[in-house]
Amino acid sequence: MTDFLLRIFVKNSEETNNPDVRGQIGTLASWTGIILNILLVAGKGTAGIISGSLSVIADGFNNLMDAAGSVVNIEFLDYYTTIYLFWQKTPIHIYPSFQQR
Repeated sequence: MTDFLLRIFVKNSEETNNPDVRGQIGTLASWTGIILNILLVAGKGTAGIISGSLSVIADGFNNLMDAAGSVVNIEFLDYYTTIYLFWQKTPIHIYPSFQQR
């Protein structure tokens, strides 16, 4: 299933040394996590309400927090990929005072 999703949603998915491809793979994994966790929230919330089980409802809420964590992960991956590509294209200048130490 993973290979199928990678072939469909990530261009050149076999080039894992490319930071853009790694960022796209991470974003795909995060979106997959968000979608599956939201489905789990709906299923566990419904099952918890029907059965009257507070623990199942709480577990559904835990899945909602996992989905929120995946949203944060998407934002971090976007930021990290941008910074990484900037560092790759920008020469790092070492100040003379640091070279003497």
